[in-house]
Amino acid sequence: MNYHILDSLDLRAFDNREKDYGVHNYLETLGFVPDAVTLLECSVEQVHSYNGIIDNATVPYLWTCEREMPGGNVWSQRQLYGLVEELHKAGTKFFFGALAQPNIHDEYNTRAEWLMEHADEYDIFIMTRDGGSLRNSTGSINPLRRLPDGRYYEDVFLEDLIRYLEDFHMDGFLAGDGWCGLGVMLKDGDFHPDMIDQFETWSGIKVKGEKTSEQADFIWNDPGNRSLWMKFYAQRWASFFKKMKQGLEKHGKEFVSMDPWARGAVDAIYDYGVDYKLLSESGVGAVCIQAREENWGHRGGEWLYVWEAGEIVSFVTSRAYAPDLHLYWAIATCNAPEHWIAVKDMPNALERQSLSLPSTTFINEEGNYIRATEGLQFIFGTDLEKQDWKFLKDRWDIGFEEPILKTNGPVLVFSDAVYQYHLDRGERWELTAPGLRAIMAGASIHCAVNSKNLKKSNADGYVLVNPMGITNEEVEALLEKNRQGAGIVVIGNTDNEYLIRELGLKRAEAKEADCLCLDQEAIEKYWKGIDCDALACVKDGKFVEQVVSVKPVYNTKSRTEDKALFQAVDAQVLIGLQTEAGIYAGTTIREAGENTGLRMYVSRSYEWPKTLARWNFKFTMRSFAEELPDDVDRLNAHLMNRVCGNIAHASEGQIYQYEIHEDGTLHIGLGNMGNMFYGKPVLYVEDDICFHDDYAIQRYTPGGYIHFDTTLHTIKVEVPPLGSTHVKLKRK
Repeated sequence: MNYHILDSLDLRAFDNREKDYGVHNYLETLGFVPDAVTLLECSVEQVHSYNGIIDNATVPYLWTCEREMPGGNVWSQRQLYGLVEELHKAGTKFFFGALAQPNIHDEYNTRAEWLMEHADEYDIFIMTRDGGSLRNSTGSINPLRRLPDGRYYEDVFLEDLIRYLEDFHMDGFLAGDGWCGLGVMLKDGDFHPDMIDQFETWSGIKVKGEKTSEQADFIWNDPGNRSLWMKFYAQRWASFFKKMKQGLEKHGKEFVSMDPWARGAVDAIYDYGVDYKLLSESGVGAVCIQAREENWGHRGGEWLYVWEAGEIVSFVTSRAYAPDLHLYWAIATCNAPEHWIAVKDMPNALERQSLSLPSTTFINEEGNYIRATEGLQFIFGTDLEKQDWKFLKDRWDIGFEEPILKTNGPVLVFSDAVYQYHLDRGERWELTAPGLRAIMAGASIHCAVNSKNLKKSNADGYVLVNPMGITNEEVEALLEKNRQGAGIVVIGNTDNEYLIRELGLKRAEAKEADCLCLDQEAIEKYWKGIDCDALACVKDGKFVEQVVSVKPVYNTKSRTEDKALFQAVDAQVLIGLQTEAGIYAGTTIREAGENTGLRMYVSRSYEWPKTLARWNFKFTMRSFAEELPDDVDRLNAHLMNRVCGNIAHASEGQIYQYEIHEDGTLHIGLGNMGNMFYGKPVLYVEDDICFHDDYAIQRYTPGGYIHFDTTLHTIKVEVPPLGSTHVKLKRK
């Protein structure tokens, strides 16, 4: 395999009644040998309570079976040691994994007690902004804290961890939830006096307020102090990771970590005070981003950042920002103790993501397209059957191993200057929300590039999202690509006058938009009727194309997301925003000259929901439907694809495309995210492009999901609910 696999599980996957502890049977079920097996869902107390003796003493059942779910075997210390040795013989490593919280699960009436019993010595439970402690709720701890005796907890933990790993011959540590961003968001904690003291020492400011809530308000409600709080946590996490990496490495042990709760680079820093570039510089072996649409999205009702579209943005921008970071996809396969088995419950969604997320890319300094993710972390590797693993492995082999010579279509531009601009102001860079909404609407975004690497990039088009703080040098680098024929799209707001002028706009006093004004003639000039369904019919013994119009009737009611910021100077207004002061730019295109690419501006820009907080933002079917793209979103996405040189266009749903062979053969992925009905997109292609092949994994009938159709330049496709369909196209 050309990709890595970390198999996180509990010991129910094995059998301590067998001579080899069930290792052979388990690997036979998997059908492959993972890089490492990780005993996850443990607590830190497993290492703190270890007495240095490996004997027949019983390992607490909660530590070997997730949540103490019934049905597993009871293991001894000696048997656990033997399991590690058998896995080594089979050619894989064994990592110890822990969550930064004692397991507290009401359903199974279980709780890890050691930290509770030693709370006086290990007082590291998170304090929230109201002064409350998580000790008796989630039990979440803060590994960055100092103990009451003044020692840093990380020093104590690292010493105990190394002793534990050495004695059991384990190969490394996987830091689970809460070790890379706390179990609460940055605005909610940890406001314990020790963290306040560390912050004051680091920042040089005195935090005002007698009560914890007053101190929290002083820090978070002031943009300048909030910025310092974000930077302080980023530096603390970086130093923690560096210390862990160096300490483990001295003993030949590896260190990998889960992510800050499914956040990519721009949201991790704001929500959890985690900077991906600093993590990369710490030397951590890998960070596993939780793209878990199946359980966090469909089961938990979390907002769209955990869905495929949101994690595409997170994957590609995180690697564009931190190209040396080893990024793994933490995939939702199965968690029986939590009552979801994704590969059986939602095979369509899991297939869609297994082909899409591993094929996301970023453009490096040499101009090469590099996969954004290098491997997988299973959540979890227990409770699945051989046919389930084969289903997944067949799809991962395509997603991770199919050649990618070039990702076609719009490429997100990551700017370190824009990142720093927002960080210095204590603001979220609103990149994820507009990006994921564009993807859901049909924008073919599957790649990102750092502005520093534009010189050698050969992308068809570039997308800037809310580029506040972008420099003139970065704008000029983009314009140089534009002069060479690449399209440029700017979404949202910018303060760069050079960029505004080159878009054919001028800044005007911000106004509220009353309604939308659509110029259908101007739209058709660029869109050329793709919102039509082409049907084949026979006339005089020959196939001819009969076009049946299904053009949408656009809703002209403005939304709060329609930002009236600029007016057109010499740009063509396709969608205008009617205000009391006249027509503002909604969607515009400027033609800058022969052989120069188009320049597009979109005022509509979405934001991360203000009410989103850990575990208290839940979708219903109605609220989710309201989040789906409307006809204006779809129009903007299709125009974006046109401006950025898409080779293929889909009439509905999501699309991405990349070249897999030097002869120009393309992989086209057509998604049906968030749709309980079958999608029936028409795939429109250039004159010299034709259908080449389908994929064997979807060849359920002679035609698979592809219609038998001879209409020129179109391919009719069926996309199953929540799933995807994949096509190979080739130049004639």
